[in-house]
This record gives sequence, C-alpha cells and structure tokens, in this order.
Amino acid sequence: MDPRGALGRWYAKTKAEAKTSQQSVQKDLWKSCSRGAIWSRICGISRLEYFQISQKRCLILLIRSGIQMTSRNPLLLCLALLLFAGALPAQEPAREEQGTTENSATSAAQKYTPSYSEEGAASCLRCHAGGEMRAIQSGPHFNLQNPGAPAAHHYCESCHGPGSIHVSRAHGGRGYPPLTEFGRGKDTAPRDEQLAACMHCHGTAGEVRKTIGFYGSPHDRKAINCSTCHTVHTESDPIKDREEQAETCYGCHRKMRAGHPQFEAESMNIHVMKCSDCHDVHRPLPE
Repeated sequence: MDPRGALGRWYAKTKAEAKTSQQSVQKDLWKSCSRGAIWSRICGISRLEYFQISQKRCLILLIRSGIQMTSRNPLLLCLALLLFAGALPAQEPAREEQGTTENSATSAAQKYTPSYSEEGAASCLRCHAGGEMRAIQSGPHFNLQNPGAPAAHHYCESCHGPGSIHVSRAHGGRGYPPLTEFGRGKDTAPRDEQLAACMHCHGTAGEVRKTIGFYGSPHDRKAINCSTCHTVHTESDPIKDREEQAETCYGCHRKMRAGHPQFEAESMNIHVMKCSDCHDVHRPLPE
C-alpha cells in the first residue's frame, strides 16, 4: 500500500472540493451583493471559509481582510464602504424612527390632554412651592382626613382645573397663566365656572344652607366671586378675622368705614363685632 499515493489522492480530492466550494461562495456573493464584482475584489473570495454569504456578512469579511486591502488600495476600500452603506436596507431604521415619533406624539397628547390627574399635587409642587402652598397644607382644604376636602380627591386640580391646560398654554408660547377655575388673575375662567368649582363641595346638602342665599343677592348681582372675599391658600380663611374682614368689606363699601366708630376706636378689642355679625352675604340682603 502506498501511503503517499493515498494521501496524494485525498489531497487532490480535497483541493478539488475546496475549489468547487470557492466557486460556489463567489457565485453566492455575486448574487447577494448588488455590486458583486467590487465585493469579490475587496473581500478576497479565494481566501474565504465556506459559508453562505449575505450583504451584512460582507462587512465582516471586509474587516478581516481590510488591513491588507487598505495597504494595497485604500481608495477602493473607501468606495466599497460607501457602496455597502448605500446597499443596506434603510426601511427598518425609518420605521423605527417613525414609530418612536408616533409614540412620542401619542404620549405628549395623552400627557397634555385636559383631564384630572390622580397623582395629586406632586407635579404642581415642583414649581409652586412658595409660602401659599405651605400654608394651604395646614388648612381645611388640604385636610386628607376630611372626605369633603379637595385634597381628599384630586388636590390642586379640584379647584384649579386640569393642570394639563396650564402646561399646554405654556408650551404654546402663551406664557404661564393662572389655572382656569379659581383665582384673581385676568386669565382665570368665567365667574360661573369659578363659582361652580366652589359649589362642587360647598353646594352639597351639608353646605347648601350656608351658600344658597348668595344666589340672587346683591353681591351675586354685582358679579362678586367667592375668591373676592375668601382666601383658600391660608391656614385659616382671613375673612373670619375681624380686621381682615373689615378691610375686605371696605374695599367696596367705602362709606361704611365711618359708620362704626366703635370698631375704629376699639380695634384691639376682641369683643368688637365684625361686619358678618350683622351682615351675612350668603343670605339675601334688603334692597
């Protein structure tokens, strides 16, 4: 037995199979790449392992033989890279980018759609954290134990309306106006809406007797709002304080200041009566 002859025949057979494999690889590469002739020159087909080539794997082959090819023909290498970048499918990134844009638009639309938030005052307090915000937390409107308090439901938005309106106006380039439901700013909601915000709680069966007389009264006909007299962002309503109440009433009833000299003379006397001791604005007043 001639071992060399057998080895020679095996070697010749293996070489023939390898040549056939190389030709197959070259054929596959030509089919898979739109610029097959250039890729075959760049990637060095004769030195490749036998595996199915695709456009993306051409880049792997290019990197593997890139050092040698760069030293030989760097201009051709740059051209191949540009051709490869142009041959890659651009639809998938475009769809992904489009999907991301659509998702962002949907998220923004949901975020700024007028609605009441369940997150409470956390978002509001990021900007509105001044003295008034700290004071209201000690007042009855922020009492979480009181089921009738706004804070027991939706916090700031119960009185001020959806915060999304506030944010959307700001993002529209119209500044940061006061919120819509309650306040003394010129951009607040119409009077009827402001009163409705208060009546949502103070118009219930337990509170209606205190407020029902306001409708149709002279104060109502003069377009006075609840916020004209009442201040919510305090530990206690200043209108209940004797001196504060007098100053509030004198804002309109200027002639009445001289009508109660006892009040002026004994301003420090806690027993001096308040305007509301005789005048109840929540009840109809005589014409």
